[in-house]
Amino acid sequence: MEKIDFPLKSSQFLFASFKSNFSCFLEKFSNLKTNFQIISKENETLTKELERKIEENFNLKQNFFQELEPIQSQENQLQQSLNLKLERKLRKKEKTIQKNLILTKRIQLSQLFLIEFQQKLQNLKESKKQSNLKWNESQKKANIQKNLFEILVKNCELIQNKIQDLKNLEIQTKKNVKILKNQILNLLEKNSIQQSIFLFFKNQIESKKYQNQRYFEENQKLKQILENNLNKQKELKLKLNL
Repeated sequence: MEKIDFPLKSSQFLFASFKSNFSCFLEKFSNLKTNFQIISKENETLTKELERKIEENFNLKQNFFQELEPIQSQENQLQQSLNLKLERKLRKKEKTIQKNLILTKRIQLSQLFLIEFQQKLQNLKESKKQSNLKWNESQKKANIQKNLFEILVKNCELIQNKIQDLKNLEIQTKKNVKILKNQILNLLEKNSIQQSIFLFFKNQIESKKYQNQRYFEENQKLKQILENNLNKQKELKLKLNL
């Protein structure tokens, strides 16, 4: 009977299988090593590129702030210049309004004087009616009244001219306020940072405009009163001439 060496053949088969698996493992390990090296190189390249981008961004940021600094300086200078101009114009408008107030007070005083003078004239007229005993004395009083009336008419005309001057001054003031308002709007449309300043001065201008309108209405009433008085005086003059 022939002897069979089965364990020897089994060992050779296992060794061959192990050798094949080990070779496959080495090949895969080599591929992994190669891939790892490729990935490492790519990571290194990407890292350098990222560092370069970070540096570029930092430089761009630095350049941006360097360029922004003179622009902010110019903007501050422009704002200061605008503030000075606005302050000067407002001071000028305040002086104009003060002059208008002074003129208004003068007109009021003239109106009081006119009322007082009319009362005196009325008293003289009544005195003339009561003391119509002598013609010479009546004639003297009539002449005095006529002269006083002419003076009154001149004063009324002078006051009327003053009122017209004041009216023209108010119209010019309104035009100046409108021009100033348009200038402020044009300047502030170019620079949104100054919106708060615009609102403040706009409110101031509107307030001054309302005051000027009120003064204008009061002067119109005074003018109407003076015109009525002037018409009455003309009627009196006609009666005196008759």
